[in-house]
Amino acid sequence: VFVSDTYEVPADVDSSTGDVVCEGNVLVKGNVRTGFKIDAKGDVIVNGVVEGAEIHAGGQIILMRGIQGMSRGKLIAGGNIISKFIESAEVISRYGYVQSEAIMHSQVSAKTDVIVGGKKGFITGGSTRCSQMIEAKTVGSNMGTSTLLEVGVEPVEELTIPNNRVLWLEYLMCLILERYETGIKTLNTCCSECLKRL
Repeated sequence: VFVSDTYEVPADVDSSTGDVVCEGNVLVKGNVRTGFKIDAKGDVIVNGVVEGAEIHAGGQIILMRGIQGMSRGKLIAGGNIISKFIESAEVISRYGYVQSEAIMHSQVSAKTDVIVGGKKGFITGGSTRCSQMIEAKTVGSNMGTSTLLEVGVEPVEELTIPNNRVLWLEYLMCLILERYETGIKTLNTCCSECLKRL
């Protein structure tokens, strides 16, 4: 008996399938239509195009034909995100890299690297952040589109404001307390060392 941990969608993720929630991997042979969501503990592979939809994966996300997010699309993965192109979408790789042939007007964040290669290899508009390296052939455009690149920045999921204003403030307070407690511990250690020398 063979048991697969991959849930296969033979066509599109749309009103005929509804949202997809899976404890393992998900393979979509068609497209993921606007307004729908995939939530998987493992990897997600989409053979078609992702529109203004959301994909959350504990593993990696692979889009064979890319994402046209319409400013609504989101890709959030624990591992790597590989997409033919990324347009008007929010993309977050918590512990891996992001790889694409083109990034346009998107918010992209990766734990390690953002690699934009292939024939086009360009980043235009939006913001691209990672902790180690951003690689691209062309950045920006002749049209003067604002394009932000940041290296040395950890990926953070942006909380929607005002809906999550309280959560955002709690997060900031935790960061401040953590830095404060670290400073106090360092100060206490220094004081103890000084007292031992007296």
